[in-house]
Amino acid sequence: MSKDERLIERDREIDALIDKYDMTSRCSLTREQIHRKVLRGMVLNNLSFILADVVNTLVMDMESELSVFGIGLSQQEKYNFKQMFTHLQAARKWSEKCALPIYALKETDNACADSDWWHNLILLIDDRLGDDCRKTNMFLEYLLAMPSEVDLFKIKYDDFKRFNIESE
Repeated sequence: MSKDERLIERDREIDALIDKYDMTSRCSLTREQIHRKVLRGMVLNNLSFILADVVNTLVMDMESELSVFGIGLSQQEKYNFKQMFTHLQAARKWSEKCALPIYALKETDNACADSDWWHNLILLIDDRLGDDCRKTNMFLEYLLAMPSEVDLFKIKYDDFKRFNIESE
């Protein structure tokens, strides 16, 4: 199935959900606005699953790297991480329960591949940018100059100003 065919199928599924749950009568939004919100919810739900998995992988990687020196996580830190991950899993279940009528991952292999891809991207960005504010700003400007593929999130350079990334 081509990308265009998948997008058409996704849009049909969203329209069917809008009708099934009678979303147009539940709010004052237009059908197009509801469709956009459902699509944004799908993206955010997918990212929440993926990033929870990335966090888990990063902590395991950190533990593996430090354990060769015998200085891995302390018992308390391991306990704290386990508690955090337990809460992440509970949040995933809650998110899945809320989003199930709207969105479900059809291919778990893709979700795992996505998680690994994001994990590698985060490590690559950190490796390439380090603490260099000039490089960070250049990277940000480069990304923001690219046209949006899906036009779901209106993120501008000003949205990053609160992080005070200033060139040295």
